[in-house]
Amino acid sequence: MQHGLALVRGAREEVERRRARLVDFLAPLAPTWSTRWQGDVALIAWDTAAAAAPARHWTWGERLPAALDGPERLLEASDEQLRALDGSHACFAMAGERARVVSGGGGPGGLFAAADTLVAAWATSATAAALLGTGRLALDVGALAPLLAYGALFGERTHVAGVTAVEPGVRIDLTPGAPARRTAYWPRSERWAPLPEAGADAAAREALLTTVGVRLEREPAPWLALTAGRDSPVLAAACSRLGLAIPTFTFGDPEWPDVAGARAIAAQMGLEHRHHPLGSLPESDVPAESDRDARWFDGLAGVGETGPPSLPEEMSAMVTGAGAEVGRAYFYQSVARSRPRPGTEHLVAALNPRGRLPGAPPAAGDAAVGALRAWLAEPGLPTGWRALDALYVEHRVGRWGTARVPRTHPGAVLAPFSAPALARALSALGLDDRLAVGFHRRFVAEVAPGVALAPMRTQRRGVPAPARRVAAALRTRARDAPGAGAAVSRAGASSGFEPWPWAGRWHARPALRAWVADDLLSDPCLPEWLGVEWAAALRAGFIADDARHAERALLVAGLVLWARAAQAT
Repeated sequence: MQHGLALVRGAREEVERRRARLVDFLAPLAPTWSTRWQGDVALIAWDTAAAAAPARHWTWGERLPAALDGPERLLEASDEQLRALDGSHACFAMAGERARVVSGGGGPGGLFAAADTLVAAWATSATAAALLGTGRLALDVGALAPLLAYGALFGERTHVAGVTAVEPGVRIDLTPGAPARRTAYWPRSERWAPLPEAGADAAAREALLTTVGVRLEREPAPWLALTAGRDSPVLAAACSRLGLAIPTFTFGDPEWPDVAGARAIAAQMGLEHRHHPLGSLPESDVPAESDRDARWFDGLAGVGETGPPSLPEEMSAMVTGAGAEVGRAYFYQSVARSRPRPGTEHLVAALNPRGRLPGAPPAAGDAAVGALRAWLAEPGLPTGWRALDALYVEHRVGRWGTARVPRTHPGAVLAPFSAPALARALSALGLDDRLAVGFHRRFVAEVAPGVALAPMRTQRRGVPAPARRVAAALRTRARDAPGAGAAVSRAGASSGFEPWPWAGRWHARPALRAWVADDLLSDPCLPEWLGVEWAAALRAGFIADDARHAERALLVAGLVLWARAAQAT
């Protein structure tokens, strides 16, 4: 989204002083600002859209149900009524002497909290929460090992010092003269309450059609990000079945297999389809764009090589299949049959955190393992392998999802599969059915029998299947470019690892590649983060196009940009 929000409680002079630091940090994005005071509580809004009117904002994410669409209505809503917020929401309601902050029950999410003895703040970014709530901005280096090992942090922890993440299904109520009161209106134990396997298919169908039908009808111009994969076609089938003529789009050139496959799927379901090319920003402009992304996304967007892709101009909300992976046992598909009743050690081994930190000292691996063990011991989680389904939906999608969407997208990201009723139903499907992609296949076949979803293969974590299909087309193109294909081949031969799928695009931009390798990945802070050997391995892996290192290197490069901006602020 192109706007951010914060609710802040404290003395006006101190709040305004801290707000000035946030204004300075976000200055490269040139947002417009507004602040509305109510006693000692302020609602601060900022917007980077060209014709922004930030004063109208009090919600972030999807549009609200009519029964909750107004500050007074949200303030009066019961916990049961708040459960209509089953998607991506962060609400900041003020009326009279009361204020309420609410996180949605699904994802992707974006609500963070920070406080000291003078000010308390809740905001849609960890950066804003830190600057407003503590007056400081710094990286929590101790959080880097689990962040880089899993792609997300667990529970309330964030990578920004002094900031916690507000979990899904929480409301915070503020009244004059009383401390903020925090309540779980939708506890995790209820969001992930067990369902009998026999009724899981029917429950998943009902939940899918309900959440898609209700949420898409609230949006004036939703578009479905459709691929030739396994997950987004299920949403296309649901829209077709509901009679929702949602247009679809796919990133890439029209001849790419993923684009052609998505176009064929849309045609069989009677939906419009367009292709949108990847970014085409001049090479010299990418560093400044990457800096803006780092500031906006708390350093989690990574560094890209071409800038943001084009998007449908009329799109008010991007609908994505993220989260449907739990319906095919994504995190544990290759090991689940051998361990039908896994213990904590088997769940840890399935995610292999130490193996994802090559070159890091043993203490970093211990920290990553300890973070997962601590989270698995928390109450309210589903049991066995299904605990990793909750991890995927609420932390990978919930905490990581918004940074995967271009900053230029003005609207919300709708991920229907992260709705609690649908996520827990997919997780309750039988293991054999999920490994066969049974629910996905049945649902799509009922609408478009000619659409054959790809069979399951062991997933290489960190490189999603749609990205690999796009990258395959890019590699073909890169091999035809003078010198580029030879560079990719040399890297693969010398490293002994499978070449990185996106290598061709980076070799086509040598100055940008050198900027990442010789500036960002050579920053003196990296050895301080996870050790000299890790920093050297990360940089060497990026240069060698080693798929084990390259994507993680670009995430680290984004964190370096954010840390530099934080230090300057």
